[in-house]
Amino acid sequence: LSGSDAHMQNEISKRNQLIEKVLGLFRSGAFVDGLELFTDTVSSHGTWNKLSNYEKQMRKDNAWSLKSLKSDADTAISLESIRKLSLSVMLVSGDNSPTIYRKMHRKLENNLVNYTKIVIPNASHGMHKDNPNFFNSKVKQFLINTNQ
Repeated sequence: LSGSDAHMQNEISKRNQLIEKVLGLFRSGAFVDGLELFTDTVSSHGTWNKLSNYEKQMRKDNAWSLKSLKSDADTAISLESIRKLSLSVMLVSGDNSPTIYRKMHRKLENNLVNYTKIVIPNASHGMHKDNPNFFNSKVKQFLINTNQ
């Protein structure tokens, strides 16, 4: 799934370039600049400046985990194994989520047997915070429907 077509490879390449640039900023001591670049790129311009001090500190505490984003694209999941999933899957994205996630969802939609797709309005990568009431209601509804 991770690199099954040229468009997806291009998106992964762009993401890896972003991660390298961010990690380079971290290494040079421009830690906050790196976090701002990453946050504003995966959400929307100006998002970093809108975060509370607590949210910024949480990102600082977990910043080096961004390294794992480069390696996760190298771990492919076969479409055959996805087609064999029988459990209910909920695909959630924001209407402003990064392109790479929309492309992954399209690939999954074409291969999952049992899924529910939810697009959170007025939201990006942090959809649970961008539109918490809508997000929570849809997750709750999915869980209730799945457990019946």
